[in-house]
Amino acid sequence: MTRLTLAVYRNLLYALITREIQLRYRGSGLGLLWAVINPVLLMLVYYFIFSLVFQVKLPQLYDGRDVPFAGFIFSGLIVYFLFADILTRGPTLIHDNINYVKKVVFPLEIIPVVLVAASVFNFLISCVILTVFLAAFGGGITPSILLAPLVILPFLLFLCGVAWFVSAISAYVKDVAYVAGFIATAMMFLSPVFYALEAVPDNFQQVMMLNPLTYYIEGFRSCVIGGVVPDTKFFVVAYTAGIVVCVLGYGFFQKVRRGFADVL
Repeated sequence: MTRLTLAVYRNLLYALITREIQLRYRGSGLGLLWAVINPVLLMLVYYFIFSLVFQVKLPQLYDGRDVPFAGFIFSGLIVYFLFADILTRGPTLIHDNINYVKKVVFPLEIIPVVLVAASVFNFLISCVILTVFLAAFGGGITPSILLAPLVILPFLLFLCGVAWFVSAISAYVKDVAYVAGFIATAMMFLSPVFYALEAVPDNFQQVMMLNPLTYYIEGFRSCVIGGVVPDTKFFVVAYTAGIVVCVLGYGFFQKVRRGFADVL
């Protein structure tokens, strides 16, 4: 691939990502400010309910570090929300971009990448809000937070694979949207979002470890709020799952994309 081609793809990606982010908030009075307002309000609600009203305390996790329950839940939710956003928006991705599908020459494979990048924009804003909350109410920030990008990188590969697969198959099977909605709801409770993995009985822990989202949530929490470096097993599983799903999803998308124009 020449430098000119790379430059064209880079500029196209930037333009499409910017457009996708703007479209999400088009028509609202505050526009992009909602990307900040929504997670701030969510964080404040969790802090009020769990830390001030119920005064919920976590069991001894992360070497006894005092972790606020509101921050614990929020850190799990923003990882889950990123996954759910890709899973639920993916089924309509090809239909919503039918004008690109009809073009003779257009790199359709970047459309799911644009979706992931636009969702990451909101995720990063939530990460900033979480960091500010931890600095003010959660016992401070630890150096392990610098490892967060290494934890999120395989998760982004995983999400790209999911986006490629879901968007491609939904072009042929319209029921995928309903299945994706159910899976997204189920994963909120089948992943350690509202509870610690250690609180799950040992037998069920083994089942939950088959869920890749468990690794990404636990890994993100460990380095961001727990002050703990994820172990080697986490990195092996997280990167293996991310790379495998990414490669399989991309391969599937490229194999079936030729029929998009015929079924839409």
